[in-house]
Amino acid sequence: MSRTAVLETTAKEKEQTLKLELDKEAAVVYEKMTPELRKLAEKLAGMLAREAYGHLLIRYDMGVYIAKVIAEEARYGANAVEQLATFLKMHPNDLYDMRNVTIVFTREQVQALSGRRMADGNHLSYRHLVVLAKVKNKNDRQRLLKATIEHGWSASQLAAEAAGVDKKNVRKGGRKPAKPTSVIAGAQVLYESLLALNNRLESLKGPLFDEIDQMPPDKVDKKLLDLLVKAEAQMCQLEESITGYHERLKKNMERVQRILSSKPASPTPVKAAHDVEDAADQDIFEDTEGDVPEEEEDIEPAESTADQDKVAGKEQ
Repeated sequence: MSRTAVLETTAKEKEQTLKLELDKEAAVVYEKMTPELRKLAEKLAGMLAREAYGHLLIRYDMGVYIAKVIAEEARYGANAVEQLATFLKMHPNDLYDMRNVTIVFTREQVQALSGRRMADGNHLSYRHLVVLAKVKNKNDRQRLLKATIEHGWSASQLAAEAAGVDKKNVRKGGRKPAKPTSVIAGAQVLYESLLALNNRLESLKGPLFDEIDQMPPDKVDKKLLDLLVKAEAQMCQLEESITGYHERLKKNMERVQRILSSKPASPTPVKAAHDVEDAADQDIFEDTEGDVPEEEEDIEPAESTADQDKVAGKEQ
């Protein structure tokens, strides 16, 4: 086939694949894009349309472009990744995942892996590569890849195994958090930890996220990018962990609610105005919104005593 024929065929394919049926949201963000980003948005949309013909390699090639967008903000504009995500109907994290895969794997490696079948007959998915890209240690990554192929692990199973590896590789510095002394104490620690994390992220909105959005290009350097890349990788890991533990938490809640609903209603004690101990017991019962199991009362007698002293002080 002559070069002219090849170019004509490529042009026809491009015309077919890059005809975009833009909905309202995509049209709005498209208008906000720089000319360079529009060209790239159209190109990536076309790549998604041809995804079935080379899923792993298409995603890898998209990741190369995303890495370029991140590195060349002056050319593609601020919030370019977020704009592309909106345009392509994807989550920004998906685009960052594509970039992360290109950091860990070469295109040749991905091409070789795209043809590998696992023990169950299925091919490795792109999600497998995303999970592997988050494993910091190269040897651990290779071992997990080999085990995935041998055992036919799904991406979720691989993620669970990778999470266990990462826990073993956590830096030893710093003081280890003390284990909760009871289920009640553990629930309190969970609530306070999540609240503290949310508050910390909120506190960074202005001085970090908003500031970077408005930072002059001449102030941006490689050190900032390296720190953001590390933070984003940790955030991706945290997102997966939180998703898994959220499911566990919901199952725990369902079980506790089921147990409490099956228990017979406890008779409400009659409280005399002068009876301080009865008043304290009634307040504790109301605070727990249900019967407290006997073993939990034995584990944390200090909490009950403190509540009784508090109530007694009010009555006096």
